[in-house]
Amino acid sequence: DQKTVKDAEDLMKALAQKVISGESLERGQAAYQLNTLVRKITGISKAKAVAQYVRILAMNGRKVLLTGWHRQCYDIWMDELKDLNPVLYTGSESTKEKDISKNKFISGESKVLIMSLRSGEGVDGLQFDCKDVVFGELDWSPAVHDQVIGRINRDGQQSQVTAHYLVSDSGSDPLMIELLGLKASQAKDIVDPNAKIKKQVSNTKHLKELATRILKKK
Repeated sequence: DQKTVKDAEDLMKALAQKVISGESLERGQAAYQLNTLVRKITGISKAKAVAQYVRILAMNGRKVLLTGWHRQCYDIWMDELKDLNPVLYTGSESTKEKDISKNKFISGESKVLIMSLRSGEGVDGLQFDCKDVVFGELDWSPAVHDQVIGRINRDGQQSQVTAHYLVSDSGSDPLMIELLGLKASQAKDIVDPNAKIKKQVSNTKHLKELATRILKKK
């Protein structure tokens, strides 16, 4: 939905300009606001398309672990997929509510479990009847994605697990994809005892790069 991105374009460019040329404190505040805004707009702009993709999987008899970050995206998914009885497992639910959601998903009462990217530590039981995880939004860290996949790719899983990364060609997704590839390659070297020492590439510049791309976009 390009209109969602277009509507926020002026604000994104104003923040991007501050990230590039503002005073030190102003740059930091603008970078935080830009990251929050662009990621949220990116998620919302593709939320309905993500729901349509999840529906295709569900209509083919697949239970889906759908992950994201923003409450606005969860609301859209809950509405678009309401006939599939989606349930929530995010930072907003109590432990009891999370257990209820998990049990509804495991029992088949719900076909879609919507989980926050950074929720679900220690959750067990999803692996027995779910083999698809859909990333409706991305995280800056590839380790977070690996942990999410691990919610269903664990002891007891009898099938091949498929991770579906649904990305946009605008907003924050293109840069995040590039950075995630870089981080993943760095992590591989960290755990390889035979790897040669490589020059450290800082990822602290990613928000400045995001700002530069926004300002260059016509």
